Amino acid sequence: MRMPDKKVEKALMGKDKHRVLLFGKRTFGPKMLKNIESDLWEVDQIRFPDDREKWKDLSSYTLVILDYSTFYSTDGEIVHLKEIFEKQMIKALTRGTSFCILHYDEDVPEEDKSNPQKGWMSKEDVRKYRQLQVGFRWLNEFSIRPIRYYEPIMKGQLKRNEFKRYIDNWGASKMAFKSYGKGSYSDIIYQLDEDFALAFTLNFRAGKLFYMPCQRNFDQLEVLSDTFHTLIDSLITYLTKIRIKPPKWANIPIFNEEERLAKEEADLEHKLKKKREKLNIFSSAKQLLFQSEYGLEEALPRFLSKQCGVLTKREEAYMEDFWLLNDNEEKVVICEVKSYNKGFKKPGYLTFTIIVMSIISAILSPQFYL
Repeated sequence: MRMPDKKVEKALMGKDKHRVLLFGKRTFGPKMLKNIESDLWEVDQIRFPDDREKWKDLSSYTLVILDYSTFYSTDGEIVHLKEIFEKQMIKALTRGTSFCILHYDEDVPEEDKSNPQKGWMSKEDVRKYRQLQVGFRWLNEFSIRPIRYYEPIMKGQLKRNEFKRYIDNWGASKMAFKSYGKGSYSDIIYQLDEDFALAFTLNFRAGKLFYMPCQRNFDQLEVLSDTFHTLIDSLITYLTKIRIKPPKWANIPIFNEEERLAKEEADLEHKLKKKREKLNIFSSAKQLLFQSEYGLEEALPRFLSKQCGVLTKREEAYMEDFWLLNDNEEKVVICEVKSYNKGFKKPGYLTFTIIVMSIISAILSPQFYL
């Protein structure tokens, strides 16, 4: 990753104020927000497409915040302006500007079982949403597939505490993301589980792209101002922390009491890790119940292999088919995944839970329960 230019570097060092841009009515609503600035940053607000004449050079900002679908339109002029914006993004990222793309309830490509090279996404839809959505275009470049859920995802695993207040209050979305092929994230901030990210970063040249869940109510201006003030504070804190890292030797205990407490902490963390690993098996099994049909087709073979130690192989023409293998990796049974298209009701949930738990109990060692 390249180093940012002097202007961005000075802001990260605290020598200059950060310049932040909120871009688009889809991002912050039709009205200007108040009380979102601080001693560390100043904010410009452009209500695109209404205030398009105020939009100039993106590289003059250290941080730009916009909605995943800011330019969602088939209008020729809007499409052209999106292309100009994306070109400016590359210039700004090269200089060290960071972009935060907010997602909540976005259109995503349909499943195409004949296109595994592109994450099982329809080629036509990929072309369509690259043109319509700034958020999807960058995901497509980094081989990351967006997946839309029926309901907002309210809970996940927070990996970066700088975002705790923001995620606790506004970090909800119907979107999750999965890498495919050679795709990968630079850093995961918030995840549904080990396979699906909810908030993450992508490094591009000297800058960063943040993808962040954001549940907004444009009618509550005071709350909306708090939302963006908290988000900006979290993003700038994160960017500053990853730039300024103490050397490893600074974390070595030098006092007797510090050394004792550090050892106790390490022992407790190790025990907690083991407990969480055991609990995760049951959590993963229950999460299968609420996958979409396509999500279940991917998740079930992975669950059997990872959590139950059952060898699987998929090489059939249809995603719902996969093989169970014996210890010699020979095909034994072919399986077809079926799901409740509209989700489980309570009786089905209890029945399936009992079946899954029985399978786990039969496969796992008895010492698991000790």
